[in-house]
Amino acid sequence: MGDGISSVQKLLILVAVVIIVLLAIVGVTQAQYGSEVSISDDNIIHIMAKPSVSSNLPYKWFNTTFENKCAFCGEKLLVNPKEVPESELTCSYCDADFCGVSGKDKEYREIYLTKV
Repeated sequence: MGDGISSVQKLLILVAVVIIVLLAIVGVTQAQYGSEVSISDDNIIHIMAKPSVSSNLPYKWFNTTFENKCAFCGEKLLVNPKEVPESELTCSYCDADFCGVSGKDKEYREIYLTKV
């Protein structure tokens, strides 16, 4: 045995570096698109998002919880299916889009999701 690093050790180091880089990429992508979402139960939805409608709120990430119910038709919401950078909630039935922070309808109507 020599004093240098064996081929197997070099391969293990390379694999570890690749895994770390991939995990970093996934973490950045999740933060960028606000995909840290958990649904506590069928009636509540939690989202990490930036404001995506005109407001006095700073443009930063917020954690917000809403009733999982469209303000127009009452159907369930989807989290950022259109992959907008701020993240948003979209109705699974009528396709209405809502700001993930304020819950305001993104068509500039004065309709809001219900915060929990």
